[in-house]
Amino acid sequence: MWNYNLTVQSVFANAAGSAQAALSGFGFRVISAGAGLNNIVTVLSDAATSGRQAHVFINAAGQITAAQLA
Repeated sequence: MWNYNLTVQSVFANAAGSAQAALSGFGFRVISAGAGLNNIVTVLSDAATSGRQAHVFINAAGQITAAQLA
């Protein structure tokens, strides 16, 4: 389900290929590794550092599978 105009508080990624993002109203969510991990981390990091909001798709398992800047 798409969730619109979320504030990205922080993004964490490691060299092993896992990442998480803290989203307003949702807490920490895992970023799905098979969904273009690098692109999603880049978009969410840009939102966090610039103060912009993001539109985020969270699947039934509670993982982020897509994101775009608002």
